[in-house]
Amino acid sequence: MKKLKISGSFCQRYRLLLTLILTLLVGLCGYKVYEMTVQAAIDPILVPVAARYLKSGTVIQKADIQVIEVPRPIVLDGVEKDPDRLIGQAVDTYNAVAEGSLFYQELLIPKEELHDVSAFPLLENEAAVTIDADIKTSYANSILPGHQIDLYFQGYATQADESEKRVLYGQLVSQARVIAVRDSTGKNIDAQSEKATSVIVVALSYEDADLVQRAKFFGTVLPMVTYGSLNPESQSEDFYDIVKMRELLYQKTIDVSLIKEEPKDE
Repeated sequence: MKKLKISGSFCQRYRLLLTLILTLLVGLCGYKVYEMTVQAAIDPILVPVAARYLKSGTVIQKADIQVIEVPRPIVLDGVEKDPDRLIGQAVDTYNAVAEGSLFYQELLIPKEELHDVSAFPLLENEAAVTIDADIKTSYANSILPGHQIDLYFQGYATQADESEKRVLYGQLVSQARVIAVRDSTGKNIDAQSEKATSVIVVALSYEDADLVQRAKFFGTVLPMVTYGSLNPESQSEDFYDIVKMRELLYQKTIDVSLIKEEPKDE
């Protein structure tokens, strides 16, 4: 049986051909990688930007967002790319987002963590009033923003000759709307909070706010959860006469108006 003899020139040509094939494959792979890299850099992507100037404390709404195309390299780390996740977030205190700017995550916080009075949901002719509270008067941290509560006054009335001291207790305001609840460090209270409620912020009409602020000078204003506060549509009569409480507190205070004097003619 004859053996197949392979000449040296054939082996040399074979190795050269194999080298050329491998070189072409490596070159083709490198070109594809390069092409994909260039294409990725050129292809635009959609990102949300601010449709208007957003000041500190602004809660972002759908109308505050517009989506534009930008080159991919412009989008850096820390930029929020999903417009749906922006809705409901707030611009952090002492920060702002310029019109047309990207939304950087370090400038945004959940609206529940916002410490800015401008974020209080006050209606026209309303004022925000603080009520001191603790673990007992807050019903074990059960009073939360969005609830409605009644406000009661607790104090003492003394006779003119100071011979007798009587307890004074009664309702001041019904169905006060809770707009914020904070602990002693100023952080928001929720159902999972470990610290006790320290302050309850309620939205009151100017008249009710004036009454409650006066009452604080003579005693304690307490939050109270009643059937009427839990059921705003109820028409049940108040057990305590609110009118009498108002008259009593206003009798103990005076209104001071600053009157600008007209300049005297010389």
